[in-house]
Amino acid sequence: MESPVILDLSEVDPQVWRVTAGETVYGPYTLGQVRAFVAEGRVAAHSLVSEGTGGFRPAAEMAALRDLFVGDPAATEPVAREEPSNMLVVIQATDTRAGLVEALSAFGPFVEAMAGTLLLKTTERLAVVRAALETVAAPGDRVVIVDATANRIAWIGMEPAEDRAVREVWS
Repeated sequence: MESPVILDLSEVDPQVWRVTAGETVYGPYTLGQVRAFVAEGRVAAHSLVSEGTGGFRPAAEMAALRDLFVGDPAATEPVAREEPSNMLVVIQATDTRAGLVEALSAFGPFVEAMAGTLLLKTTERLAVVRAALETVAAPGDRVVIVDATANRIAWIGMEPAEDRAVREVWS
């Protein structure tokens, strides 16, 4: 019996898509998977999605998905922008620090209050900011993001014991 031939479609349909649900970012997925999520009703016109290192936008605004929402009235309604949030971003990185700061600049005005500690005003959700920074962060980088307006926290690069400790304190 011949062994089955396994097709590698990663060149044709790479896993570069991410989808947010609440404050959680899922993925990476292939475009085919995201299109299937739309067909299943798991991704709606207003669902925030990202392709590669691009920012998160409503699915109906993404060129690769737009055709799936033709005739969907929700696709033509603007997504309501929330009031700006105040976020505190603490970055502990070496070689990728400039890339992390550059990625952060896409979300609104910010200032570095002291070395590695930035204050950001943005209308984006915490999960969106975290996902964008995660695409730039290198192994060993550590980032903590606090949405002071919504009393939420997210992080990148913590060890499991640190993760548990933060969850115990920040509840």
